[in-house]
Amino acid sequence: HQLVHQIKMPLFVYSISVGNGTASYEELSLNGESPGKINFTELTAQITGLSNMATSDKQFYTAICSGKVYGEGKIEATFHFPIDSLNDHFEISGRLGKIDLTGINPMIIPLANMEIRSGIAQSVDFYISGNSKTSKTNMTFLYNNLKVNILNPKKGDHPKRKFLSNVINGLLIDTNNPGNKKEPRKAVGVISERDRFLSNFNYWWRSIREGMLYSIGLPGQSV
Repeated sequence: HQLVHQIKMPLFVYSISVGNGTASYEELSLNGESPGKINFTELTAQITGLSNMATSDKQFYTAICSGKVYGEGKIEATFHFPIDSLNDHFEISGRLGKIDLTGINPMIIPLANMEIRSGIAQSVDFYISGNSKTSKTNMTFLYNNLKVNILNPKKGDHPKRKFLSNVINGLLIDTNNPGNKKEPRKAVGVISERDRFLSNFNYWWRSIREGMLYSIGLPGQSV
């Protein structure tokens, strides 16, 4: 996306197809020693209308992608990227299917000093609308039996902080969504700010992460 805007000559590509791809993303926290990792496999993508020449009736190009997260949860996402380099608005909509949440600990533990003890995500439906500075996320995250452990990064092998873990599990986190009220808790207009020194993927991940934190009952920004 950024490369297209850097090309000085007019560009238009009707369609690009990707099949059976793999990708991984690693991120190191501010004081971290090892990065959080997320892996995608069985990736397919169809990019249409790729261009740097915006017209009155063509302001965005589209990428439709699907694959698996950590080899298990099926993910589908549609990206709408601006053609005009002066337009920084983007939109992402997608869905993650059923996945054992303990499987995402390789991403969670290094970045949040927290591990998921148990939990099954039934589905995660998300919509992100943003620009180069901030984004807003709407999300419906349905899950069961969610429990976490808070870790102590100052001690070797990340020992569990049992008292704090019990407090958060007992008082803050909604163990199930939907819960007893049978209406699912939804994250609406959860705000995330972009760190301009990090990648676009980091920005998208932060947007999804804030929506998930709000969904389970932990603090987040919303409007």
